[in-house]
Amino acid sequence: MTRAPAHAGRLRLSERFAFALVFALMAGFVVTITVSAAGLHFSLPGGPAAVAGTQTTPADEAGSLKLQSAGAGAVQNAERSAAGHTVPVRPASPRLNAMLAAALRTVLSTHHGTVAVGVIDVTTGQQALYHAGTQFPAASIMTADILAALLIRHQQSGTSVTSRQARLAAAMMESGSDTAAAGLWRAIGGGNGAASANHLLKLSHTSSASGDQWDLACTTVADQLALLTDLTSARSPLASAARNYALGLLAGGPAAERWGVAAAASGGSGYAVGGGLPAGPVWDVNSIGVVTHAGQVLLIAVLSGRSPTEAAGRSLASAAAAAAADVATRRAS
Repeated sequence: MTRAPAHAGRLRLSERFAFALVFALMAGFVVTITVSAAGLHFSLPGGPAAVAGTQTTPADEAGSLKLQSAGAGAVQNAERSAAGHTVPVRPASPRLNAMLAAALRTVLSTHHGTVAVGVIDVTTGQQALYHAGTQFPAASIMTADILAALLIRHQQSGTSVTSRQARLAAAMMESGSDTAAAGLWRAIGGGNGAASANHLLKLSHTSSASGDQWDLACTTVADQLALLTDLTSARSPLASAARNYALGLLAGGPAAERWGVAAAASGGSGYAVGGGLPAGPVWDVNSIGVVTHAGQVLLIAVLSGRSPTEAAGRSLASAAAAAAADVATRRAS
């Protein structure tokens, strides 16, 4: 039996029982609050809403489950460091722009194709850009935009991501399913829905594709950096829980695909989404993501075109992303 403090005097049995009951109730209260807070990762205004003929999944439940399935270890570094950052992005630095252009000239001397690149240091808000306003077909990176549009749509209407949408989102982001992407493209209202969400996300140079041709939308590096900022910054129109949900899905992408922006990560820290699209005899290959490089958390977007093969396009995207990461983390002499 535990002794009472010497200054407290000896407690009667009834007093000891009362104290034990109070402490038990307090402990239970603390546990309840902790669990409740953990479960509110993706609560949207108005709570869950029924969709005719479709079972709904409370968004907080879908989000927390998906973050776990993506692997907490996978998001320990870049995601946790980037999520909710509040440092505003500065205008592009002419000095860093010049350094990035020089580095990319070296890359293009050994790789066929054209490229546009942008990088933001989350810690400092500094950014460097190269041909950031040039449009390229979005191809598979459009899936990140579709996901953001889906979350915006539910956030605005005060509804929850349905169980079917959660399955499609996981398949789209983690397995690269074009069928799932097409399903969610229709769920957000196609090109019109994407355009509406992009207006709120301030993606002013991302065009909307018609019909189900979601991967034929065109975008720019500037818009892709804006989208990455929307997914990681506390200044985003997306709520914190929605950003966490999206980052968990991004983190669950195929680990074997270590090309493009993912190739610029130090020790495998970070996540990226990318893919290619044939354009006649050549390929457009793009990659966007968040990585830790030389101890700094970076947002990187690479758009490329006119590569002779998809493999060549991936090689170009990887080299360009690595060059951007080196420039962003290089200390001025």
